Amino acid sequence: MNITLIGMPGVGKSLIGKQLAEKLGYKFIDPDDTIRELSGMSLQKTMEELGEEGYLDLEKKAIRTIIGPKNSVISPGGSVIYLEDSINFLKENSVLVFIHTTLDDLKKKFPDLEEREAIIRKQGRSFEELFKERNDLLEKYADITVSVPDRFDIAGVTNQIIENLPKLSIKNT
Repeated sequence: MNITLIGMPGVGKSLIGKQLAEKLGYKFIDPDDTIRELSGMSLQKTMEELGEEGYLDLEKKAIRTIIGPKNSVISPGGSVIYLEDSINFLKENSVLVFIHTTLDDLKKKFPDLEEREAIIRKQGRSFEELFKERNDLLEKYADITVSVPDRFDIAGVTNQIIENLPKLSIKNT
């Protein structure tokens, strides 16, 4: 079984994913690494060179190449939620865990999010608009939702995910 962590940029998907994979004895997969390999550039440079549409096309390819090994924790970028084929593909091949936080907590943690998220600038939307739009989609696709408290606790969130997967025969190690 695979577990895919979805959520907003900056919520801690990669940190949580690495801890979860280690705790379960799973492989950790970050599709952003595949995007960097396919493009030969940083994510920001890829976005600048290919534009939003080209970047999302590359992200689709990256998602398709990562599924294979079972018992993996996958941590795609926040924009994967816009790729209906990719999110459905991930949903068919893994359990989707929405790592949720509030807009206020994200802003406190990352006051520069307006500048960090390339898609926001390209689409001309505020971070608040992006948060609402993505949150609705994340809730729609999630199999499980786990909330990140304002005092970020990787071990606590990891344990919360494991506790919400009992029917999947994952033992808490």
